[in-house]
Amino acid sequence: MKARRDAQEKAASLRAYVAFVGLAVLAGKGVLASRLEQGIWIDGDGLRRATEITAMATYGVAAPGIDALTAGYATIVHVAGVVVGATELWPIALLQSAFFSFAVWYMTVALLRTRVSWATVPLAYLILLNPALSLSTLALSGDSVTASLLMLAVGQLIRDIATDRADRRPRSILITAVLLSLAALIEPTLAVGSIAFLLSWAAARGNREQAIWISSGALALLLALPLLLLVRNQIANNSAALPASSSQGTSSGFVTGQTDRCGIGSLDVVSLNGSTFDCLMTWYREKSASTSEAAMPNAVAFWSPWVGPLADPSVRDNPWVALQPMNLLDGSHDSPSIVDSPIASIVSWLWVLACVIPMAVGFLTLRGLGDLETEISVAAGWLIAGSWLVGVLTHADSSSRLPVMGMALLLQLLGWRFMLTRGREPSRDPFAPA
Repeated sequence: MKARRDAQEKAASLRAYVAFVGLAVLAGKGVLASRLEQGIWIDGDGLRRATEITAMATYGVAAPGIDALTAGYATIVHVAGVVVGATELWPIALLQSAFFSFAVWYMTVALLRTRVSWATVPLAYLILLNPALSLSTLALSGDSVTASLLMLAVGQLIRDIATDRADRRPRSILITAVLLSLAALIEPTLAVGSIAFLLSWAAARGNREQAIWISSGALALLLALPLLLLVRNQIANNSAALPASSSQGTSSGFVTGQTDRCGIGSLDVVSLNGSTFDCLMTWYREKSASTSEAAMPNAVAFWSPWVGPLADPSVRDNPWVALQPMNLLDGSHDSPSIVDSPIASIVSWLWVLACVIPMAVGFLTLRGLGDLETEISVAAGWLIAGSWLVGVLTHADSSSRLPVMGMALLLQLLGWRFMLTRGREPSRDPFAPA
């Protein structure tokens, strides 16, 4: 009895500690935001987003001329601004940062209910102090919002499976469907992994009939907001279009010179025009060999560093692009840049391997623990694989992985621990279920 009480007190202490770290990081971001013009990072496509958000504030959600790539994020910002009564852009950075800190807390402390509870504090530090992911909350971009929504969804899944209350399961899955629908509103490509996430969760818990009903309701909720985005785009722009990716930049040669014949210049935005869609599918079938070859750069770019030969130089939405220390090593007009040297190429490829290999090992490690941990691994795996697959088939760069970075860091942490301990079984965690 005393041991159980001690374990509960330690768990409560860890929850409070992770909350304190999140608040400390939030305070630091507040200081950084106060030094930014308009209190938020606006660069690259952020300038266009600012214009579009202002247009929505003036003309409403159906304001014309708003790009399909950013309409979902602009809609959420507009609605949030109406709710809180904000008329300027600076509160966005603070709201995004606070939401991010809460999401990190919610997902990481949920791990206290699992056999990998040791990862709670390390993972919180990894996510909160990951410069690219954490600083994205200060940018006028939906990357941090989608990342926060997905972390909340995973945290909800862990809590539901750990408590194993069948009467509460439908509500938990439907709440998660709403979270994933909001993420898909900002980044419709996330719907691919989200659908698999929900179906695997519903199928693994409860009887078959219940799973069918829960899945149907959850999928309806998941697809509701992206479909409303289609309606908005049709009303505002007379074109029902969804973004294939909200990541900006060139398309890595994947569609260069090929999709022009279909009436579009890239796969970043795919209109639901029957002839265009048929044209694209025909091109995929005819060019299957070259498609798989051309998709390889996208597969690598998804996990590429933010600077170097593998990086997309057009990505400027994230503050880390401007603040990262490798900028100090950039060459002048008279000397070559070290970030484009052969050494940089080797380092970049090692970076990619250091992302992918530990993540795969962490997935297998978590899956091998069984029960709750297996379902966590499957959920995280579907979200990551779905986002990666869509990026491979359309366009991917280093910012494309930000929405799934929370799950990726969890698997990478587990993978590195397994490799560094050579697979030795760690001592039982005090907070793991009996």
